[in-house]
Amino acid sequence: MAELEKILQEIVVGIDLESQDFIGDGLLDSFALMSLIGALEESYKISIFDDEIHIEDYASLESIRNLLRTKGVQI
Repeated sequence: MAELEKILQEIVVGIDLESQDFIGDGLLDSFALMSLIGALEESYKISIFDDEIHIEDYASLESIRNLLRTKGVQI
C-alpha cells in the first residue's frame, strides 16, 4: 500500500479509499482534514498554507494526489 493510503487509513480508520467524496460521504470531518493536512506536510516535507486549502482538493484519493503533484511531490 502506498504512503498516501496509509496516511489516510491512520487518520480515518476504515476509510473507503474508493470514495469519490470523502467529505460528502462523511469520511473526513474538519478535525480529520486538519490532521490529514498536517500528516501530508510532515510525510512529504511540503507546506500547505491556509489560503491554499480548497475542500475539493481533499475529496478523493486522486484529488489529494493531484494536490501533492502541484506541490512537487512525485507520486
